[in-house]
Amino acid sequence: MLSGLRGPLSVDSTEMPPRSEVYRLLKNRRRRYVILYLSRVRSAPVGELVDRVVAAERAHDTGSGDPAHRDAVYASLHQTHVPELVDAGIVVYDEDERSVALTRRGDRLRAYIDAAERTPPRIWARLFLFQSLLWTAVAAAALTGVPVVGELPTSAILLGCIGTFLATSVLYVLDGPAVSRRGVGCPSV
Repeated sequence: MLSGLRGPLSVDSTEMPPRSEVYRLLKNRRRRYVILYLSRVRSAPVGELVDRVVAAERAHDTGSGDPAHRDAVYASLHQTHVPELVDAGIVVYDEDERSVALTRRGDRLRAYIDAAERTPPRIWARLFLFQSLLWTAVAAAALTGVPVVGELPTSAILLGCIGTFLATSVLYVLDGPAVSRRGVGCPSV
């Protein structure tokens, strides 16, 4: 709960938590939204943070924006996410104002989010491009009668093409949560 939270570190502390703690803090989308928003406005009342997180989740298709959803966001920010950010020295909570402010340490944490958004996992794009070029070359070779390839039945070429794209697509989907954990795909809050 937020009552009595001040944070263990000075607001001016820039010492970063261990890398594993940084990853744990950024693993949750709502904590990332709070950091992103506070990096723009510096300080905000808890209610405003809730509204921004609800809007960001609606934009990212993970929330409805109805009153029950807003209540759930409020409860999670109030009971879990803001206290964890306070404990890590990323934000400070002003009990009198019921507001949250980003610390200098939190500013540094924003850099991790920015880096993840600038460097999307390009391996998938390259893999799909390679497969497209490969199967285009195989199809062209089969159509022009290149020995060995020209003798393959069309169904074998089609099955090979569809099979490799299907397998790659399944692997891409399975890797999707890892992409989200890295922070890619955070809408502007």
